[in-house]
Amino acid sequence: NVSNISSEMRIAPNPASGMFTVSLGSRTIEKVIVMSLDGRTVRSEDPANNRADVNVFGLTGVYLVQITDVDGNIATQKVVLQ
Repeated sequence: NVSNISSEMRIAPNPASGMFTVSLGSRTIEKVIVMSLDGRTVRSEDPANNRADVNVFGLTGVYLVQITDVDGNIATQKVVLQ
């Protein structure tokens, strides 16, 4: 259920500079994608864990962070990069 995974998704710090951590409670994250607002993928991670440190060095502005868990559930949140 997408609403359940969305409520468990956390991005910290937000706003971020250089790096942020995305976590998903007790669920395992299969994929993390950082996208520009026009949908272009700018970073991608395959953590296979319940958290991922994402390097966003050199990026500034508002981006979308999309995570997919091992069951195929997807959640998206905005992150501000400074």
